[in-house]
Amino acid sequence: MTLALTRYQDTTTLSPSFFKLHRFVEGGYAISFLDTLVELDYSVTPIFNEGDQLLYTGVLQLWIKNQDGTKSPVPLVPSLNKMEPDLDWVGIPSERFYPYRKWINKDGTCGMYTAAVLLSYYKDYLERDLLPDSLHPFQSEDGDKLIMAMKVYIHSLSFRGTIAYDISWGINRFFRDYKVNHKLGYSIKAISHIAPTFGTVSSRLDAPIPKPVIVGTYSWLGAPKNYKNHWVVAYSYAQKDDERYYRVHDNHGRHKAVINVKWTVSSIRLQRTML
Repeated sequence: MTLALTRYQDTTTLSPSFFKLHRFVEGGYAISFLDTLVELDYSVTPIFNEGDQLLYTGVLQLWIKNQDGTKSPVPLVPSLNKMEPDLDWVGIPSERFYPYRKWINKDGTCGMYTAAVLLSYYKDYLERDLLPDSLHPFQSEDGDKLIMAMKVYIHSLSFRGTIAYDISWGINRFFRDYKVNHKLGYSIKAISHIAPTFGTVSSRLDAPIPKPVIVGTYSWLGAPKNYKNHWVVAYSYAQKDDERYYRVHDNHGRHKAVINVKWTVSSIRLQRTML
């Protein structure tokens, strides 16, 4: 995925020097590595002074090097977001995922973070008794305890990282140990599929009460380097011409990121049945 973006406000060389920061006239930014896109966000714009030395240490890790040798994060201000595709979204409003925006995966545990976001959404908007208040108070922005619980219950069975079955199996172990089905009076379980995602996601989001789905992005399907093989929570979709898109909570700090459906395979959803 090469950089073929429109008008730049400016381009700044970062440290290490093979990374470059591009700010757009319309708002937003991109970071490139040898003309290859590694990070992109239309919703915020980095703000810094001419002459500042900027360091880049990974996704969402853009810093200003201070004169005393310390570093501080580059401030980000909301942009007008005009470059995002003009799409008609079907599903859940992005505002509902705003409370989870700071649930940022920094240790490679994206499967656990997506499980925490999925379960929190169900408690906050669909089923109050799904989670105990001790793990996630109703509509709370604090996710630390629930994320830690998911790290306890979800384990990778693959040397390449967490697979779909790992996440569904871990969620179901959590439901069993916390006696969730007994409290609800019906059976709810996580189901994983290793298949293209659009049929599963669109059917859930087209329902009278739409429900989010965890989906996987993969580098071999064209996912950019800031995602590669990664888990996100999809909560709305759109179609334009021959392209399909998901709006997602990406556990990288963006609660309304846009990804191409072509990048995705494998999904995890919650399914309810009567006892």
